[in-house]
Formats: sequence, C-alpha cells, structure tokens
Amino acid sequence: MLLRTALSAGIREQHDEFPPIADPDGKMVVGQFGLSVPDFLANFDGTIDEGDILLT
Repeated sequence: MLLRTALSAGIREQHDEFPPIADPDGKMVVGQFGLSVPDFLANFDGTIDEGDILLT
C-alpha cells in the first residue's frame, strides 16, 4: 500500500520507506523515524479503537 500510494519518488522508485509501528500511546515499537506519532495523536480529532490502522 505504501509503495502504491506514495507521492515521493524516493519511496516509489527507490523503496526508501521506514513505516513505524507504535503502541496506543504513540511510543514506537518497530521502525525508524517515529517521532511524529505522539504529535499526530495529540492533534487527531477522531477515535482510535483496537485493530485500527492509521496511514499518513
């Protein structure tokens, strides 16, 4: 999904992607560059339930 929808040529053509997996508090469990997850969650107006996947 990430490669098919990427606007960045670096991701699309060079496969330069680092998707993180975070816990419900935004703490990165797996990946790199997850520092924006807590900020994203702090500004997210919707609800997040168990099993939800958020793609940004």
